[in-house]
Amino acid sequence: MFDLFEYEFMQNAFILVLIISPLFGLLSTMIVNNKLAYFSDALGHSAYMGIGLGLLLGITSNSVIPIMIFAMIFSILLVLIKKRFNESPDTVIGIISSISIALGIIILSSFGGLQKFSQLLVGDLLLVNKEQLLPLAIIAIIVAIIFILIYKKLILISIDVSLAKSKGINPIVYEMVFMIIIAITVAISINIIGILLVSALFILPGAIGKLVANNLREYLIISFVASTISALIGLAVSYYLSVPTGACIILTCGIVYILSTIFIRKNKYIQK
Repeated sequence: MFDLFEYEFMQNAFILVLIISPLFGLLSTMIVNNKLAYFSDALGHSAYMGIGLGLLLGITSNSVIPIMIFAMIFSILLVLIKKRFNESPDTVIGIISSISIALGIIILSSFGGLQKFSQLLVGDLLLVNKEQLLPLAIIAIIVAIIFILIYKKLILISIDVSLAKSKGINPIVYEMVFMIIIAITVAISINIIGILLVSALFILPGAIGKLVANNLREYLIISFVASTISALIGLAVSYYLSVPTGACIILTCGIVYILSTIFIRKNKYIQK
């Protein structure tokens, strides 16, 4: 059963999953609560341009760095757009996101064709490098600590912006910090989750938590647990079935959401 740990690349993937999945669980609660699914999707797709930017700058050995840099810049831009087009920013974000994807694809095509980078679309266990694990773990811990420190302020901003301002909280600053956190999480998880699927993991754990939890504390815990367990199960399934890991993780999380929905509805029906 545990023969998958005989291989170094699986050991690396297991460690990386333990690093990134709790982050998705925590961040997912705020994304779902504030209806920021579209923002996370746009950030995920911005990775195309990040990879292209890295190639232009001559960074070919590690795609995480250019993806992180561009995603952070893009995240700040998204917050400014949201502020400027407060009523309906989706159209403007969609246009900018599409342009960045198009530019990224053109640049990637110029550097050996898209086939060379196709593994980044759905994730690849072989992309997980042992030397990257410690830096990624440090980044993940820092991101988690920052998120925990600003969590209550983000909750207050999502409930009542005016009240938050009266308490000396600058909503724009905290929203930018949160979006940068999402951008960093996208960058460190692209190799194993993939560009096409990374946004789904920002949504499903929070959706499960919101469905099952009765209070804010339960919401965080359930989302955290759902993300971590789904990621570990998905990793194991992907190994034994020889299919993309990111897809297995998302599918596992999706099944948990469907089962949770059925369970909740069944309980409500019994109570009636």
